[in-house]
Amino acid sequence: MPRLARSSSVHGGFAWLRRTARSLLSLALMMPKPSLRAARWLLWSWPGASAALPLLLALTLPSIGHAQSLPLDVALALGSGITHGGRDPLATGHMTPIFVDASVRTYLDEEPSILFGGSLRFEVEKNAGVALVPRVELRQKLRSIELRPGVALPVFFTPRTMLGPEVSVAIRYKLGPQLGLLGMGTVSAFFFGNDVPEGTTVLMFNLIFGVNMEL
Repeated sequence: MPRLARSSSVHGGFAWLRRTARSLLSLALMMPKPSLRAARWLLWSWPGASAALPLLLALTLPSIGHAQSLPLDVALALGSGITHGGRDPLATGHMTPIFVDASVRTYLDEEPSILFGGSLRFEVEKNAGVALVPRVELRQKLRSIELRPGVALPVFFTPRTMLGPEVSVAIRYKLGPQLGLLGMGTVSAFFFGNDVPEGTTVLMFNLIFGVNMEL
């Protein structure tokens, strides 16, 4: 990269950081004390610390991408499946609540085969749980189909807490220069949280289908 272009990119990134810091400071000063305590808990509690990172990533990637010309990969999908375990009396082999998964990922020009980012996953039935899911994927292009095996760390933080690893395999079918269809199978194992009985594991086997766009 030419030195002038690199300097402009770095200057743009620092300018964006200054604007973001001012905005966050102003927001914190205007917050009532209960909201400020809630924000502090989100950042420092064990599920909150894990949850805040992908949320921050999802909120800041578009701005950083604009400043440094990072490509973006966004998707909106619906999912469900089978859950085994948990505190529900009908927990053995019941259906996972239908959920919406909104994700944003990016990659570096030096390593275009590695996607990293996160998603916001919220259930639309039963207890309506909300999770943040940081994810890393490898991608292999095969003509109009792209294979994406990956690993993730879903963190449910309201109304229950659950944390555990997830493995996934996604297939993207290209419909045009930017638009595509996305299908994904995931297997999650939750070991920690107030919805995981002590000494047990909550397993989830889900399928997710939606649309995907590269920007």
